[in-house]
Amino acid sequence: MKKSFSIIELLIAISLFAFILTSLYQSLDISQKSNSFFSSKVEYIINENKIKKILLEDILESSGKIILTQDKNKNTILQLETSNMYHNVFFKYLTYILSKNGNLIRIESLVKFDKTKLNDDFFDNSYIDTVSREIKSFKVLKFNNKKKKKNILFSIIIEKKNKTHLMFQAMQI
Repeated sequence: MKKSFSIIELLIAISLFAFILTSLYQSLDISQKSNSFFSSKVEYIINENKIKKILLEDILESSGKIILTQDKNKNTILQLETSNMYHNVFFKYLTYILSKNGNLIRIESLVKFDKTKLNDDFFDNSYIDTVSREIKSFKVLKFNNKKKKKNILFSIIIEKKNKTHLMFQAMQI
């Protein structure tokens, strides 16, 4: 009668156990990589939708006066009068500007933004929010379509971790 396992049986059992552990480790590693990939994609989509939502709400609530100018880097400075204020409902001027370090900035102010006449009084009567970071380019275009309706097109180039993403949004005003 046999009371124990032979060495061959033990080696086969250990080999099978090691093979199963290796397979489980590889599948766990693959699932972690795919989770981080999808998490970054979801974060990008949430950020993109947040930018679109804020911009579209501001434009839809505007009184129709939209002023587009350019800074020295050919990025758009978007100025409008709107009732879509987050901080102070008595403010009526809104400005979107791209900072030197790539932040898309939303400025709610009591008086109209004028980069040549910035003083302490302007900053005392304004709220400055960063809408998004790592923006490479911010462009806004106004144009008329064939039916003579005014349209506006946003072009935002986001650069994160050396990857460039384009975001376009068109709407009628």
